[in-house]
Amino acid sequence: MLFRSAVAGVASATSRRPVAVATPFAIASTSKAFTAAVALLLDRCGLLPLSTRASTLVPEAEVQPEVTIAQLLLHRSGMSDWLTDKDSRMGWLSRNQNAKVTPMTAVTGLLPHTAVGSFAYSNSGFTLVTIAAERATGADWKTLVQRLLQIGRAHV
Repeated sequence: MLFRSAVAGVASATSRRPVAVATPFAIASTSKAFTAAVALLLDRCGLLPLSTRASTLVPEAEVQPEVTIAQLLLHRSGMSDWLTDKDSRMGWLSRNQNAKVTPMTAVTGLLPHTAVGSFAYSNSGFTLVTIAAERATGADWKTLVQRLLQIGRAHV
């Protein structure tokens, strides 16, 4: 499969630096569809069943021990959200866009949980799914997305 690349616009309004093919963009919640698709494919292959308890793969994450991958994907894990559970984090990230934040940052140091089974939107829950997938397969997240979803494999 061949892809053509084209870019337009500026990457920074202040510096007027033009956008390049390799310019990174924050895609935010758009990535949740990729996470869910990879999780469903890993479930289908038997590598990461949706019934897997996340704590068995990522014991250091702040999630109730009974929470499954399926509950994380449905926002029914009771897990709080690293980005929004403390007012200063979103502002800090906006001011420190090049700061080193790892996936583990998003699943530790959280506020107390809500009840498992009740809906509570959580970016951290989806991050936990990505960490669990990496640990279940031994592959890094970028490789999983590229191989399973066949995204970003070739540019012309």
